[in-house]
Amino acid sequence: MAQISKVWLFTALIVNTSASAQDVHYVQFDATPLAVNPALTGMFDGSMRMSALYRNQWANEIIPYVTSGTSFDMPVFTDKKKNYVGMGTQIIRNTTGDGTLYSFSMIFSAAYHKHFGKKDGNICDFGIGLQGAYLQRNYDVAYLFYGGEFLYGQFANTWGSGISFMELNVGLSFSQSLGQHFNYTIGLSENNIREPSEKWQQQQAIGTGIVRNTTGVFSAIWRPGKLSFRPCIHVVVSKLRTAIIGGNEFHYTVSKNKQHNNPVSVFAGGWYRLDDIASVTVGAEFLRVRIGMAVDCTPVPRHMKYSGLGAVEFSVKYTTPANLWSAKKRDIPHNRF
Repeated sequence: MAQISKVWLFTALIVNTSASAQDVHYVQFDATPLAVNPALTGMFDGSMRMSALYRNQWANEIIPYVTSGTSFDMPVFTDKKKNYVGMGTQIIRNTTGDGTLYSFSMIFSAAYHKHFGKKDGNICDFGIGLQGAYLQRNYDVAYLFYGGEFLYGQFANTWGSGISFMELNVGLSFSQSLGQHFNYTIGLSENNIREPSEKWQQQQAIGTGIVRNTTGVFSAIWRPGKLSFRPCIHVVVSKLRTAIIGGNEFHYTVSKNKQHNNPVSVFAGGWYRLDDIASVTVGAEFLRVRIGMAVDCTPVPRHMKYSGLGAVEFSVKYTTPANLWSAKKRDIPHNRF
């Protein structure tokens, strides 16, 4: 019975990861901007942006699922009109606790940002981004048996152990600041444009193909005083499913260093993934470092019919001051990601 449960959960994990890095997987998706939209590459107030995220879900189940990722991006060129080019890279690793499923992706991202607007605080930014990705997946099928694989008195592995392929993502973004108190970003991207078929899918085993999807994001910051409101919604639409996560972060500035523009802030937020789970986030910002934690409020997704813990997620992001020549003259309308 435990073996059957493990096979079922393994299948659920594969279906759950069949989209891409752009799937609504993280709760703190603002800590992984390159996974949200290629056009967000380089769009931040600073010279270099580095982030890392760790997520552990279903920790006490038979097969816990762990996701970790790191990213780095920076503006590499800014012209006299404040238009700029950003480049970066991101690595994401997914694995089950016993190593049954392992996936790795490395993304190289570039974006061009066109600046336009007035000097009265109404500033706009239009971005277009492109990503090339290398993806690798490895499976241990020791616990999965299918008809026709029993040869010469024993089960034969006819699947192989892994596969690798290349992918392509494109994205657009529009950001605007309306004075000093409100700004927003709207983004749209098309991911997994090549949509390759994997060996196992061709053998009609279980659906593990990388699925083409369309991703939309809306993020806003309303800052009437020390307390600011930061709503956001992230949508991923594919032929397999539609995933939506939305919520709001309450951000409070405790103190502000006007000389170095390094405010000390704390934040807390609530998020809900449609027909799935609710999560809370807490954290702090200081010395251009942002540290956050997210915890699922519901034990597991409703469609997973087994018991176990939900997810715990940790993130850290560091942005260096805008002291490089490629970052000094830029205007960033929306500095959420």
